[in-house]
Amino acid sequence: MPSRRKKSPQHERKRSPDPRPWPGWRFLPFVLAAVPLLYIIRVVVRFRVDVPFWDEWDLVPLVGRSYEGSFAWPQLWAWHNEHRIFFPRAILLLLVRATGWNVSYELAANLLVACGICTALVWQLEHSRKAVGDRGPNWLIPVVSAMVFSLNQWGNWLCGWQISFLLNVCAVIAGLVVLASAPLQWWRLPLALVLGLVASYSLASGLVYWPVGLIVVGLRPGAGRREKRLHLAAWALSGAAVVACYLHGFRPGPYHTPLGTFLREPAWFAGYVLTYLGAPMSREHAMLAGALGLLALPALALVLLRQERVRLELLMPYLGLSGYAVISAGLTGTGRMSFGIAQALSSRYIVSGNLLWISDLALLYLLVKTSRPPRAGRGIQPYLTGAGVAAVALLACCALRSSKAAKPDLAGMSHRLAAGRAALLAGGDDEALRLIHPNPKALREKREVLKRYHLSVFRQAGD
Repeated sequence: MPSRRKKSPQHERKRSPDPRPWPGWRFLPFVLAAVPLLYIIRVVVRFRVDVPFWDEWDLVPLVGRSYEGSFAWPQLWAWHNEHRIFFPRAILLLLVRATGWNVSYELAANLLVACGICTALVWQLEHSRKAVGDRGPNWLIPVVSAMVFSLNQWGNWLCGWQISFLLNVCAVIAGLVVLASAPLQWWRLPLALVLGLVASYSLASGLVYWPVGLIVVGLRPGAGRREKRLHLAAWALSGAAVVACYLHGFRPGPYHTPLGTFLREPAWFAGYVLTYLGAPMSREHAMLAGALGLLALPALALVLLRQERVRLELLMPYLGLSGYAVISAGLTGTGRMSFGIAQALSSRYIVSGNLLWISDLALLYLLVKTSRPPRAGRGIQPYLTGAGVAAVALLACCALRSSKAAKPDLAGMSHRLAAGRAALLAGGDDEALRLIHPNPKALREKREVLKRYHLSVFRQAGD
């Protein structure tokens, strides 16, 4: 037998594994993710104006009853347009009573809920990173943080009433992440049901959570037939009960587009939906961006599944979140498309539209991280990987550009609020009062309630 050559120590040193990277390297994305949060806190502190705005004045009758002693909790159940905003109303009413209606605390609550949104998304991204065996830093985390705390949501940062949109999306994300996680322990389904209750009674689009969740439960792998049937039955019955209670006594709001309009104007409706979805990336080309983002999602999912790079289980949270965003855009379009396509660019919708783009980013990440090396230096895989990295970088740049472009809008709203606040305090003219409420006459009546109980701009000195 031929003798084996003994490898020299020098040869062994060359074949030795690379040194382990610095352990703190993996935590750098989390440090970078704190930067958008700190920046948005600074912006809110600088531009906040302590005055109720627009729909928030609808709280005044409830506030007055709470001081008179005639308030009853079922009053929180009342309609607001086509929404039942039980949970946002309860939170805002408690904050009014605790702070003398200091809007700064409401804005802090909005930021806190946004932190919940970011935390749920980061948790899911970290789960995906571990599932594909990636031990390096997850650079999607700061990108997602920049999108969640973007300035293009300026309406959500300067108006306490917008907690309804943030709370809705936070509950939806947490619920779908819990529901799609494996294994589905006994506590996950009840928790997802409770989160669905919060989502549904924070905003009308929360009703979309139930059919999306039903699909997630039905497609979850690993459960036995009997167990899956029980889960599907529990989910379907709970969802039906929530929807039935929600729709009891339903009446369209005064600004609601007549039902069926979207069927008569399908092109207009499609334009609204695509603009809604594309707004987080670009205001000027929102419709085109929405179309590209919408087409990219199924294409990426098909590539990942057909090449058996990941299991369906890993994609379910992102498919659920993007599906929620798309159906919510359609639901909003059916009720608001008569205002014109430009209305889909409203800053309050960004928090929902973001879900499509974050899902696209997550699928791009999975595509890059599950790429197989080519044989003998041949194949197009390196080019696909490079294209995936470039696409992630491009989306990140678009999100940052969109955020930066929204700063004048945020500053403009702050100036309008300040002018309206001054008019409210002095009992100014109708034109100035319209800056904070469309009906000056009704506003003057509600102003007396604030004066009577020393609330908002009429708080006593030192409060």
